[in-house]
Amino acid sequence: MEHITSMKTQSSILMIKMHKKMKYPAQIQFSKTLTCKVTFPDYPNIQVEGIDRELTITKARDLLIKTLTSRLSVQGPVPMPSACRLGQQLVKIPEDLAVRIITRNSIYQADISARGGFMMGEHE
Repeated sequence: MEHITSMKTQSSILMIKMHKKMKYPAQIQFSKTLTCKVTFPDYPNIQVEGIDRELTITKARDLLIKTLTSRLSVQGPVPMPSACRLGQQLVKIPEDLAVRIITRNSIYQADISARGGFMMGEHE
């Protein structure tokens, strides 16, 4: 029983550390007309444009959250954030969403591993 409790504690600590890394890189660009465009390399279908930088980033974050939440409703893993590159800004998602994504991906990975396979991107 003590071993199971220890494993749950370790799992909880790992999940807390992982959720803090759940920040998706955003590319922020300005046009000649001074409009701001925010895109996410991990989700190229998300593109938000506006005049106010902070408002545009907020709207892009909201759309990212909606997209990630939608991905949780379909079977399979949810793509984890890629590395942030020069010129990109990290956008944090809510803690509860991060935990749900990490949990989903962990369960999916355990299921794949149990069948002797691996997740896409794992051996690239």
